[in-house]
Amino acid sequence: AVWLCVSHGDLIKSILADALGMHLDLFQRLHVDPASISVVRYGEGRPSVLATNTHAGDLSWLAPKPAAKKGRKSSRRRNDDAVVGGGSGPEPGLDKV
Repeated sequence: AVWLCVSHGDLIKSILADALGMHLDLFQRLHVDPASISVVRYGEGRPSVLATNTHAGDLSWLAPKPAAKKGRKSSRRRNDDAVVGGGSGPEPGLDKV
């Protein structure tokens, strides 16, 4: 399921703090601009913060990747946990409005 929450900054900062594993007393250390976008992905494992305080107009990088072709078996197990090494968000050039 995909959920969208439009709210005041303090609520968004508290959700981000929780997803980052921060103590709630520290949520005011986060900065969230008005009308910015923050993205948290919740899976079977721990939450992953995909974006914070972004103003990127194109969020197509958040769409799930197409499924592999039938007949191919992947030796990798699906895991909703954060990728080791991670990434830094969208590919360069995709954040233009």
